[in-house]
Amino acid sequence: MLKTLLILGIIALIIWFFFIKKRPTKTNHHPQADSMVECQKCKTFIMQNEAILSNGSYYCSKECLLQG
Repeated sequence: MLKTLLILGIIALIIWFFFIKKRPTKTNHHPQADSMVECQKCKTFIMQNEAILSNGSYYCSKECLLQG
């Protein structure tokens, strides 16, 4: 009886480990895609992946980049 319970426990652990184990939470693989940054010139907030990066500063457009 004890052997049977031990075997069932091991099988349950294997099933839990490979199939039921809590999946990792969704991680942000692209941190830039969700980040907002401020334009150095006009102070408008824009998505980081849409911003223009120049000398460590973000700009919302070529116009702001040229004026900044």
